[in-house]
Amino acid sequence: MHVDNLKDFNLKYAGNVITSYQINLTEKQLKEIEKTLQKYIKDPETYSLLGNNCTTVALSALIENNIKVNEKTPAISGSRFPMLTIGNVTNAGGFSPSRLLGVLGSSLNSGVVSEIKRFRIARQ
Repeated sequence: MHVDNLKDFNLKYAGNVITSYQINLTEKQLKEIEKTLQKYIKDPETYSLLGNNCTTVALSALIENNIKVNEKTPAISGSRFPMLTIGNVTNAGGFSPSRLLGVLGSSLNSGVVSEIKRFRIARQ
């Protein structure tokens, strides 16, 4: 699942539908999130669909940098993953793409997310 650059990303995901989120950030917030993501790149840990995945990293980077996101329905209690609550978001060990969409697409976060687009990666 790891890609190092845009060309590799386009080759790997050609034909797939991607969701893009435009997050309202100050220049300072953007720089801090970039630093956080650079740490993930240097030490990505072990990938897991149910835990450490791209959507978990994306939402965690927002939360770690105090970008206020809220969740309508917290994770189900008693799931097999440890519950982690940062701010108003409860993380049951990982976020699926659909759960990320549920959080970032929620009207509760309309001040944070200004646009959500879905598009298909063109085949080369």
